[in-house]
Amino acid sequence: MQRLLNAVEPGTYIRPHRHSDPATWEVLLLVRGSAVLLVFDGNGKVAERIVLAAGGPVKGAELRPGIWHTIASLERGTIFYEVKRGPYRQPKGEHSASWAPAEGDPACAGFVRWFELAGPDDNPPKGEK
Repeated sequence: MQRLLNAVEPGTYIRPHRHSDPATWEVLLLVRGSAVLLVFDGNGKVAERIVLAAGGPVKGAELRPGIWHTIASLERGTIFYEVKRGPYRQPKGEHSASWAPAEGDPACAGFVRWFELAGPDDNPPKGEK
């Protein structure tokens, strides 16, 4: 079992990914601050937007195995508790979204801005990957 605290600041880019090798669920619980959890279809269209906040009303979420997702901080000092089957494996290849830039790419900043505002049925920015 993998249990850890993640600290993320506004502007932090986490490439959309899925946990399918091995297939595992994931639980996120906001301990401090607020963040948006986005769930996507396989082409990057937003299927669900959940705003998580330590002060509620929604403090956490559980993701089924293989679900494309990311989380973006909406507030300085945001910390979330993450639980999933371990050991940790960095998502690579077909487990990282091909429609989103890799960490360190100049287009990441544009995606973070999109993550902060995106809602259901929104598609990823074009030409920025």
